[in-house]
Amino acid sequence: MNPPTVIARITNGLGNQLFQYAAGKSLAERLGASLKLDIRWYESESKSHTKRIYALGRFGVREELADPEEARRFRGTSLYARGVRHFFAADRRLRYRRIERREDYFDSPALARLKGIYLQGFWQSEDFFCDQADAVRAALSEPIAMAAPGDPVARKLYEEESVAVHVRRGDYATNPVYAASYGLCEPSYYEAAARHILERKPAARFFVFSDDQAWAASNLRLPGPTEFVSAPDEGDGFGDFKLMRTCRHFIISNSTFSWWAAWLGSGAGKIVCAPRPWFADDRDETRLVPEAWLRVDARPR
Repeated sequence: MNPPTVIARITNGLGNQLFQYAAGKSLAERLGASLKLDIRWYESESKSHTKRIYALGRFGVREELADPEEARRFRGTSLYARGVRHFFAADRRLRYRRIERREDYFDSPALARLKGIYLQGFWQSEDFFCDQADAVRAALSEPIAMAAPGDPVARKLYEEESVAVHVRRGDYATNPVYAASYGLCEPSYYEAAARHILERKPAARFFVFSDDQAWAASNLRLPGPTEFVSAPDEGDGFGDFKLMRTCRHFIISNSTFSWWAAWLGSGAGKIVCAPRPWFADDRDETRLVPEAWLRVDARPR
């Protein structure tokens, strides 16, 4: 029996795209299947959303885009059975299936018997790709997606006990819906996380990346040498991302953007501090933050 084709639906900003790609890549590797990407979301994105661009091509990933008709066929129509949502194509004999639940995703023997699998969701946990972590890292570590070692800022990050500090504001601060869902990490969070790292790495030097550097410079008082970094604009923060992943340690915000910079960081003895809670609206964040990362209170008490 030939392995199925896996189509991953890619949407939203860079961090979410990376989760969606990693889930698809991992599943395709496990099944010996081909992977295709459905990027039609960027053609129909509502103007009411924060403008996003498809960015996976910047990583040099070996991408194959799904034909629109093929993607529509795989996505199929919905049926419900025993409380579990399954999605099949109109011609059920073709045995396509769309996956939205973690439990379905890990049912590899059953999935291997399908002809097509459509992944739709955010897949925000390394649970979905940790068994293929090396393949995911390799796919996202082409030279085009790395800061050039000859760049003076990158060289400093390579050579020093560098800590990437990511301050996410943007639509979290200006959009009431996003503010209610995610909230903002307080300056006290960054200061406490910096103290944790200094206890373990006394030579640590902090490099602050933000979509609002004026706010960060006015409000952060980190207990160690601090520099505020603005990379050349490559659209959607990609310049910052390449520099951030170069750092040895990380203090991330509640942002998939900095989550991925930290996960891809390859420094020996890497320390990652992540905020608790991640969401402001008490949504389940089980398994979103890897167990090895240190959780630090991010809200005022």
